[in-house]
Amino acid sequence: MRPLPYKFSNGAVVLGHYKIAQVSGAIAATPTALDHWARVRWVPSNSSAKFVLCRLQAGLSVSGAITTLIQFSLDAIIVRSYTVDHTTAVTNISMAGNTGKMNVDMASSLMGAVGPGICTTDPMTGQTLTLDAAPFAIQDYPMIQAVTATGTAIAGPVGTMSGLKDLYRWDTLGDHPPTLSTAEGIVVRCRLTGHATGTLTLRTVWEWAEVINPFGA
Repeated sequence: MRPLPYKFSNGAVVLGHYKIAQVSGAIAATPTALDHWARVRWVPSNSSAKFVLCRLQAGLSVSGAITTLIQFSLDAIIVRSYTVDHTTAVTNISMAGNTGKMNVDMASSLMGAVGPGICTTDPMTGQTLTLDAAPFAIQDYPMIQAVTATGTAIAGPVGTMSGLKDLYRWDTLGDHPPTLSTAEGIVVRCRLTGHATGTLTLRTVWEWAEVINPFGA
């Protein structure tokens, strides 16, 4: 699989390809459905640039024993008007310098000091935004193990992991990737009411390209 070309005949220019992995804090019980656990907010220094999502992976691990069976699901939804960023319980990656570049000769990300963010021990809050009516991606994370002598299934002894799974991957024939304009974004949400006991840790991997004039003149 080849990267996007850096220049197209229609005048589009790819400024660079970027990839960032993050790990949350130990997310405390009990998260509610649709809590915000990770995000990107696209407010580039060049307002004509677009954010093109190539791949988004997420995984969960149990950091404090979960004793009651629940469903684990995450979704990803586009933000169309992201006027105020999440300000509470969020850890951001600075994209300054070479951080996240897939080639050192690429330009630094236009995200600057506020790159992808992930929650600490609570859901991210403090934002002002308008979400789409429905997510563009959803994934289930079964983590049930038979751990008793009689084979009784319980949810989540410490160390249970889902592994990283694709929430979104741009590899389908005819698929158009999510493409963000200024003041848009993507939020990863806890889709269902979460664990009532114990703690979970989230892992995310964002992979994207930054493009000028992707649709041509």
